[in-house]
Amino acid sequence: MKSKLQHTIPLVVCLLLQSCKASSHNDLQKPPPSTQTATIQNNVPPKLIHAESAAEMLIWKGKMESYELRWTTQDLYVESPAGTEGLWRSFIERGFEDFQNASLKTRARGTQNIESCTYERRLTLLSVVSTLVSFADEYGDFCGGAHPSEDVRFTTVDISKPGSISYVHEGSTPLLKIDMANNSSRVVKLTDYFSDHQILEALLADKLIKEALKTFEVKFVPNDLSQLLEILAEHQYALGASGLVLSPDFLTRFAFHHLIGNSVSIRISLSSASSANQAEREQIGLLLPIPQGLASALRSSSTRHEGFLMKDANVVSHGGATAYNFP
Repeated sequence: MKSKLQHTIPLVVCLLLQSCKASSHNDLQKPPPSTQTATIQNNVPPKLIHAESAAEMLIWKGKMESYELRWTTQDLYVESPAGTEGLWRSFIERGFEDFQNASLKTRARGTQNIESCTYERRLTLLSVVSTLVSFADEYGDFCGGAHPSEDVRFTTVDISKPGSISYVHEGSTPLLKIDMANNSSRVVKLTDYFSDHQILEALLADKLIKEALKTFEVKFVPNDLSQLLEILAEHQYALGASGLVLSPDFLTRFAFHHLIGNSVSIRISLSSASSANQAEREQIGLLLPIPQGLASALRSSSTRHEGFLMKDANVVSHGGATAYNFP
């Protein structure tokens, strides 16, 4: 018995000493309560936008040249020999980041946080002509005040071009403008396919443009597109007393609507001059000669053999859309 105690006592003492050392070491490593709280706060996940549809459902798919498009309730996918690319989600996520930055800088909301805001984007395909994909981009955000910030624009991109889709990082919403002087994205312009003279003639034939020039008491007929744009710029691109605005980047806000003989009808989206009516969906139509380089593709889209035109967009979509929301 004495022999056993002699061996047991040192062992117990040793264990007690090791426990004390370990406890002392842990106490030194444990951060103070204030530090722990800060660590937890820093781990709060960032504010994210999400697809409205939890289940991804196919809306439309089609093949153009070496590309295949799959439009779903969560994204627009471009499949090519190089792989599969989601065209819309990353573009919308960047837009939401821009909104957060602009909102924090420009809105005098006191202690109001971004959680008090709502943010919505709704995208629908309008036309697909060869590698030219046109879509409607409906924007809405609200952080309090008399009216939400809303707008709708058409955008046409060339999926065969490298790069991404991007709008200007402005200081105020809605963030839907293209920098015409430094456009390095996939977004294309009407002037890429039609001459300035053709576009000018079509604009001057439009009723809204005619009324705007009359309201502005313009005594001459503009002889080139740049001259017409200068006149509109002097009046903040307002279309007379219509309450509508032809945005400075309107040459990027188009879709292919339908064919008439050897001409194609183009639709250009307009914005409202009033914040109370920003969600109105207004357009002007231009009748332009079919470009030789797009003739075959436009006729294939018109019959929905490959792609489709805006005249059939509602039939193609069956009312479906790709929507993103916050919160």
